[in-house]
Amino acid sequence: MKQYDYRFDKNLLRSFVGKTFNRFVHPQFIYTKTATMYIGFMIDNVSYCIENDYESLDYFGWDNEATVTRLYEKPWQDIVEMWKDKASITEVQETIESITVINDHYSSFSNDVQNYDYWETRAIIFHFKDHEVAFTKSDCWFSMEIEISKGHDLLKYIPDGKFILDDFTQSKKQTISTEREIYTI
Repeated sequence: MKQYDYRFDKNLLRSFVGKTFNRFVHPQFIYTKTATMYIGFMIDNVSYCIENDYESLDYFGWDNEATVTRLYEKPWQDIVEMWKDKASITEVQETIESITVINDHYSSFSNDVQNYDYWETRAIIFHFKDHEVAFTKSDCWFSMEIEISKGHDLLKYIPDGKFILDDFTQSKKQTISTEREIYTI
């Protein structure tokens, strides 16, 4: 059985709560409020990158077709330099009161035997005193886009994760099931 676990580190996310979310950076929006491949943000003057890029893996039988989203520390200047003069920086300067994490879980079965077990973080929502900011991986498994949302009750705007059921054959030979894990730190 192929197993993949691309959930963001819960301890890292937990360490953000109570700290100041300084700012985030992305390429200037053209048509939609999405960035391709990278989003940067700074918390208590330490910068992090959310990267959504292709990775060589077997995604339910489709080799090298899926994007994987990762969260890691990266120098701010390196993030900003990715877009040079087309970077858009949004100042936040708010205390993070909590973070909601949305993880999707996909399982594939062939002739009733599980052959894939796949976890990924779909979105993280930063909650502040009077608003929220969300970073959401595209609901297309091979898209490099990350959507940025600001407002209230953003959880209701996160796609349900069932899109995959339309893309892969559902038959007696292969079935895919989906689950969603949502927790708040």
